[in-house]
Amino acid sequence: MLTYMGPQYQHRRPDSPNDFIRGQALEVSQAWLDEHRKHFTKSGQDFLIVGDEGVHSDEDNDGVPDKSWNRKKVLGWLAGYDIVPNGYATKTTLLDLVGKVMNPEQVAEVQDLVSETQVEEQKQEMN
Repeated sequence: MLTYMGPQYQHRRPDSPNDFIRGQALEVSQAWLDEHRKHFTKSGQDFLIVGDEGVHSDEDNDGVPDKSWNRKKVLGWLAGYDIVPNGYATKTTLLDLVGKVMNPEQVAEVQDLVSETQVEEQKQEMN
């Protein structure tokens, strides 16, 4: 959701002949916001952006989570490997798990952690 809050009544839109009207919210997609972000950050505090996930970048361009990834994206990547941490895990903890997944020597440890969690869940279901 994007709302123009600037001093003028109208502000030119970067993709349309229509203008932003002060105080009127406009529903935009994350992709649209990422494409046109430079227009809204350049004007300072003139725009209120709600629900922005931020720009996702990959430092090494290899598709493996690193410190530039946000926590939600790292969780999604780990879920692709059927790894779901117990309780709340910080971004640092999640990146440690990524390191264990990517390091073949530690794969057995990760599998043990996952299997221990599954055994505990089965025990809880039986009770």
